[in-house]
Parts: sequence; C-alpha cells; structure tokens
Amino acid sequence: MKRFALLMAAAVIAGWFAAPAQAFPPFKAAFTERYVDKSNNEGFKAAAKEASCNVCHVKDEKKSVQNEYGHALHEELEKSGEKPKELMKSDKEKLLKLLDEAFTAVEKEKSKGGKTFGELIKSGMLPAGN
Repeated sequence: MKRFALLMAAAVIAGWFAAPAQAFPPFKAAFTERYVDKSNNEGFKAAAKEASCNVCHVKDEKKSVQNEYGHALHEELEKSGEKPKELMKSDKEKLLKLLDEAFTAVEKEKSKGGKTFGELIKSGMLPAGN
C-alpha cells in the first residue's frame, strides 16, 4: 500500500512539472513557417500567435466554419483533388507541398477589402483581417 501511495505521489508531482503537450496541425505550422517566422514585423507575429487557428477559422465557431482566407485555401485545396485530412495521416510531405502551392495561389486572390491576401500579409496584417 505504501508503494502504491508513493507511486501515485510521484506521478502527481511529475505531472506538475511536465510541459503541456501541444499539437499543431500541419496547416497552422505551414502558415507559421511560411509567413510568420520569415516576417520582421513584430505586430504581425504577435497577431498571428494570438489568432492561432483563427487565421483561417472563425473564433467561437465550429472548426468547419472558415473565414474568407480559410475558405479561399479550402477551395484551392479542393481543386487539387487530394483529401488533406487523409494526407495528414498518410503523406505529410505531400500535404505540405499541397499547402505551399495553395498558399501561393491564394496570395493572388482578392480579399473582401480589395487587397490580395498576399498584399495583406506583406503589409503586416492577417489575411482575413482578424
């Protein structure tokens, strides 16, 4: 019984000091690598970090609800005929290539505000203005 109590106490203490696990979906990681990490704009970096998944999704909505930038990326990925959710499990390399191509294509598309998503990002704004 003492061993069990000691083991449980050790597990609790180890849990306090363990770093929380964070899993970043390939989409967010690819956006961060392509745009955020390469930016010299600290405001953009902070905004992207705060927005997190809401760079593409609508805050406080189901993850199936996308903002205009997320919708544009979704449409571009659909054109490829590939299934990104399946690629996340089976071929991440192919998914990353597909995302890179989608980012390039979507940079040229105009947002509702009139500027292209690429222009918004280069000016230090999030692509959906959130």
